[in-house]
Order: sequence, then C-alpha cells, then structure tokens
Amino acid sequence: MVHMQVQKDQVKVRIKTESAIISGVVYTMLNGRLSDYITSHVGKFIPVTDAEVKYLEKPCKDLEKDNLINYADFRLDEKNMDFCWSRWVYGQDNKTYVAPERNEYRINVFDADGNLEKVISRDYSSFERDDTLTRRATMRVEGVATGVGT
Repeated sequence: MVHMQVQKDQVKVRIKTESAIISGVVYTMLNGRLSDYITSHVGKFIPVTDAEVKYLEKPCKDLEKDNLINYADFRLDEKNMDFCWSRWVYGQDNKTYVAPERNEYRINVFDADGNLEKVISRDYSSFERDDTLTRRATMRVEGVATGVGT
C-alpha cells in the first residue's frame, strides 16, 4: 500500500465568530493562501490545534453579509458580492483592522474583545468602470462560477 504525504504549512490564526475569538494553528496546503482555506470552510468546521477560546460578552454581527447570486440570470453586483475577507489584519497590538467597504476609505479598529474601538477614515473618490471594464469584470465572475480559467 502506498501512502501519499501532503505537505502543509502551519499558520497561526485568530478566528472571530459571533460569540468567541479562537486563537491557534491551522494547517493549509503548502504555499496555499489562507483566505482560500478559510473561504472553503465557510459554514464548516475549521480544525484549530493548540486553541485558546475567548468568549465575547456580546454577539458580534459587524462582519456579516448575505448575498444571493442567481447564476442562471447573472448580474454583476459588486457592492453586494463584495466581502472584506481580504481586507483585514490582526495587529501586533491584539487589535483587528478591517476595511469593510471596498469603495470607502474607512478602517474599523476592533479591540481584542471584538468591540469597535475607533474608525479611521478620509474623503475618497472610488474608481468608476466604463462599460468595457464592467463587461470584463462580469466575464471574470462568470468564469469563476463555471470553472473556466481556474
């Protein structure tokens, strides 16, 4: 019998849920992106080793968003399809920095308990796509939905 060993990276994480912050280690594919790993586990169990759990006093709903996509009659709706998975970071100061909206210059700063501590912002003009660039973006999303180009 042949056993294949899959090489993995050990990644330290802090995962914020509605009721707790879980700190520990997850194992991802070697040279894989953590965002891909987390996205593939939405709604599923994420194994975290050496876990420490800190329960929050109040549920956190700040980082939730629901969006239903009808691929049979697809319309590009970037505002509703967008989520901040790739626009957050844990700082060395045990704070979480999140840019919740893709077209705003705003960073929400959360303390270690998940409470909004402050907001960093400034005036900002978002890039506007013309019809050609909108069509290209639509084709990219349609390609991801059908597996073309992945």
